[in-house]
Amino acid sequence: MRETDYASVLARRDEILQASTGIDYRRYTDGGVGLDYEGLMRATGYDPDDVRRIQRDRGVGGTPMLELGHITELVRRHSPPGYGAR
Repeated sequence: MRETDYASVLARRDEILQASTGIDYRRYTDGGVGLDYEGLMRATGYDPDDVRRIQRDRGVGGTPMLELGHITELVRRHSPPGYGAR
């Protein structure tokens, strides 16, 4: 039986995602927070217009970016020069 504690599950994250979606997300990440969204969408076999329609129908995507002043200030205060948003 597999371990089910948080650290063990997190260590199997890639395996779990691939088993549940059939997509190897490691192919679309840069090891950090970057994601090749276009490549990921191409891999699904859906046309970009289909993806937009599906997202719109499900109420996701097209979300406006909101600036959270306190969070932005916190990031600026604790980030090295050139890394603090805007």
